[in-house]
Amino acid sequence: MLRLTRVRRRCRGFSLIEVVVVLAIIAMLTLVAAPWFLKISQHNTVKSAAREVSIALAAARMRAVKRNLASQVLITNASGTQSFNRIETFEMTNPTPTKVGEVDLTASVTFPTGSLLQVFFGPDGRATNVTASTGLPVIVRGVVGNSVTNDVNVIVYPNGHIQYVPPPAGWR
Repeated sequence: MLRLTRVRRRCRGFSLIEVVVVLAIIAMLTLVAAPWFLKISQHNTVKSAAREVSIALAAARMRAVKRNLASQVLITNASGTQSFNRIETFEMTNPTPTKVGEVDLTASVTFPTGSLLQVFFGPDGRATNVTASTGLPVIVRGVVGNSVTNDVNVIVYPNGHIQYVPPPAGWR
């Protein structure tokens, strides 16, 4: 009988000290990993917004060539009246342009001064308002409100080529 009670005592489960130690280890790992996950999330937000810009530009260029009509892409920063950034695509029809597309981007990114916020594509697919042979950048800056901001560039060339420039390896 004595042997049976010893066996049952060993099989009852974990002691309170063992559970507390495991929970403390999990809490420490969570505290270490949380800032890393936040940083990854912020980087992905900026990169995703830059990719959306490059996709909208490419779609407007393809539409201009396909329809043999000039098109315009207009990027508007978030303001007091709208809580998001907006990318609008217009087909330059006479007498007034026709809106053919609209994409809303998160307000946690911004397009700073010096960034190309309006692109015109001619019927041949060339960017008519870009004259620099090195192209002009659409700068996507994020994350708004963070102490460190990162920029991702989408460069538009005069021939209509659109290049998403991935962030450098040492991105903060």
